[in-house]
Amino acid sequence: EPKRHHSSPIRNRCLVSQSSNPLNAVVVGYGYAGRCFHTYLIGLTPGLDLYGIVSRREEVRGKIQADLGVRTFAELGEALADPDVDVIVLATPNDARDVKLAPTEDELLVFCTDSWYEPVAGRKRQVAQPYLFSSADGRRWSAPTRIHERNYWLWRVRRHEGVFYCAEKGGDLLSSEDGRHWTFVSRIPDDEGSQPHELKDIRKIDHRTTPRFNEADVIFRPDGQLWCVSRTKREPGQHSLLYISNPPYVEWSCVDLEALIHCPVLCESGGSVYVAGRRDPTVPWIPQHSPAGNTGIFRLDPKGVTPVFALPSDGDAAYPGLLSVEPDRLIISYYSQHAYLSGVLEADRSPSPHIERWGVLRREEAGQATPRKELSHYKSGPVDIYLAEIDLAAESKSAAF
Repeated sequence: EPKRHHSSPIRNRCLVSQSSNPLNAVVVGYGYAGRCFHTYLIGLTPGLDLYGIVSRREEVRGKIQADLGVRTFAELGEALADPDVDVIVLATPNDARDVKLAPTEDELLVFCTDSWYEPVAGRKRQVAQPYLFSSADGRRWSAPTRIHERNYWLWRVRRHEGVFYCAEKGGDLLSSEDGRHWTFVSRIPDDEGSQPHELKDIRKIDHRTTPRFNEADVIFRPDGQLWCVSRTKREPGQHSLLYISNPPYVEWSCVDLEALIHCPVLCESGGSVYVAGRRDPTVPWIPQHSPAGNTGIFRLDPKGVTPVFALPSDGDAAYPGLLSVEPDRLIISYYSQHAYLSGVLEADRSPSPHIERWGVLRREEAGQATPRKELSHYKSGPVDIYLAEIDLAAESKSAAF
């Protein structure tokens, strides 16, 4: 743990837990994702050892043993029964991502979206389908349940007065009594003249229905007012938007936040609302005691945002979780590549097969010519997960660092 500075608003700048005894991980499935994604990343992760792989095909198990020298299992039950197995990784056939937790009094719900590429309207396009897992104790889980409709990407789910709400990536506000059956509440962004039937046609081929809405989070205020912050694709600058609505959340007003905030997450602490997400590191930031990285925390009000603190992150970073367990203190989790991009930690930076394929698909989706390699450093190497506690009272007392 680094030394603490008495005036620093960040209590623990970067916390990484690395056990002296690595955890034995087993990957279930050895198709494309298992070969090129899960086993690769386990090999790059400190504290994890690839212990074995589950595959029903005998010839595949023989190849695994010859190529990797790890244990093989014919069934998942065999791996679960092995007392030396610590971690099970399910190599899903497509791209299941953006997992979000939603606890209730009786169960824990986990939402994620499965995505894949298929020919749609003459081009390969990303298709999305949301799923739900549930558990009464956090140990035994249900099978994944398909929820809502194709190309509705349930990004972050919140619960208010016993009802689930989600501002999905296409711009619709949805609600649900049980997290499993969702209904339309309202359209959040101004679609600039697009009619409902036109949006429905767009939804058939793409989950992104407008440049004015993307990854989003919502927060309910004490008077019942609902705030929603969304990433956008608006040019120039891709500035995020704040949408505000009063019950029954049908009519929305909009404020340009004049700041890029990708993957926003909202949290209330000490009577104020904070938003965290990936910011544009080329934009000037407030003075602070440590280098201002690309994961930023802002104070949010109906007029806009005020910078609070930028965590030391770089590259493919942010996608934070944010909570407050006591007034004027925030706990944030985020990921970052800065330790590797700066050379502090060494890592294999050569493009991996799954990353090259990712670049190919993204360019095909955009109708661009495909280069030989994925050129961006984003997603081209390992990342670490960090946990930080922000002392907002110390931050407010420090005029400048």
